[in-house]
Parts: sequence; structure tokens; C-alpha cells
Amino acid sequence: MEIPEDAARHLVGPAADHYLAQWSRLDTRRGVLGFSWVGFLFGPYWMLYRRMYRTCGLWMGAVLLWGVAEALAVALLHLPQPSVLFDGAVDAGIGATCGVFGSYWYYLETRRRYRRLMMAGTRTPDALARAGGVSRSAVWIGVLITVVLALLYVIGTAASHA
Repeated sequence: MEIPEDAARHLVGPAADHYLAQWSRLDTRRGVLGFSWVGFLFGPYWMLYRRMYRTCGLWMGAVLLWGVAEALAVALLHLPQPSVLFDGAVDAGIGATCGVFGSYWYYLETRRRYRRLMMAGTRTPDALARAGGVSRSAVWIGVLITVVLALLYVIGTAASHA
């Protein structure tokens, strides 16, 4: 692992032991870190909690792009609406992807933060903790955005059926 253990502990914060154990496998198993149930079940919220904002934004952009492509295919090609089973399978695939790659993405983000601090010459424990750690407020903001978008969807659907 490229990040010294003490620096990684400060950057990760809570659950550092768990992530350091996973990341130590990078040297021996060619990047296979195992399955992250938290990533699978809570994907973008877990990313926000771990302050992986760029990854979360890319992730949500890809999910949005998939939704737009599906809607365009239905509208332009006059296809039937996808079944609940199909949507469930797509959702499971999205979650499984985050479960399989989430810990590795988190390692890459932590390594990026560490390198940035090294270039700036600030490797104190306080600087590492500020650059890493977790954000509960980001999760709540993500939940709020989800609720607002869900309400807008419900209102839009109700208005189109009226």
C-alpha cells in the first residue's frame, strides 16, 4: 500500500482498521478487495459519508444518464415501459458494481488526498484528518436532495396523469 499506515488512519477516520485490512490486500491480490455491503446497500450515501464527492457525482451522473437513455428509448423507439423486474435487475447491478469496486475507489480517493497533502508539504495529523474523515452532513444533504427529487417526480407524474 502506497500510503503509510499512520497517515491512512488519520485520512480514513472511523473504521480505519477495516479499510487498512482491505487495502493491504492490494499488494498481494492484484486489487481484489472483496465485496462492500455498505457500498452495495447505500452506494452514493456511503460515498458522501466517506467524502468521495467526485466519485459520487460521477456515479449519480452515470445513473442519470442511464435513466435518460432508457426514457429516450421508450419515447423515441415506442418501446414498452421496462418491467419492474428489469428495473430491479438494473438497480441490483448498479449496487453490485459499487459493492465490488467501492473499497478500491475509496483507496484511490484516499491516495489522491495523501499525494495532494505531500505536494503541499502538510502531513500533520490534523491536516490529514481535515483532508479525510467522514461527513454526516453530506449524507443528510444527499438524503434531502433525494427526497426533493422524489417529490418532484411524484408531482410531475400526478400532473401528467391529470
